[in-house]
Amino acid sequence: MDKRTAVFCHVPFDVATSIGMKISNFSQSCAYIGQLGVQDKKYLEILELIKKAKPGPFIDDGIRVKITVPDSDVIYIDDDGGVIMGATRVKMDQDGFARVKKIVTKMAKESGLSVD
Repeated sequence: MDKRTAVFCHVPFDVATSIGMKISNFSQSCAYIGQLGVQDKKYLEILELIKKAKPGPFIDDGIRVKITVPDSDVIYIDDDGGVIMGATRVKMDQDGFARVKKIVTKMAKESGLSVD
């Protein structure tokens, strides 16, 4: 059984920030909301939604989620469904992005960091 975990850090979706959330400052601005095992169905679902995404734009100053994965890769998700994973830039469709937002928002609520 693989016991590795993916660590999630986020800034709430659809919330205006005083400065742009970029790769260079995101780690100092985001809140840790938990971790999921790499075999967890929610983590696997997020990865599958990213893999299904088509090449597309990424909002460089609109990052909302950072997922640090065990093999030292980092996944960034912006406020519009854009994703950077390694050298890949893709954009999730609306349904896929809505699902990822729901998973991440639920993690934030469970960690006590919800803005709702």
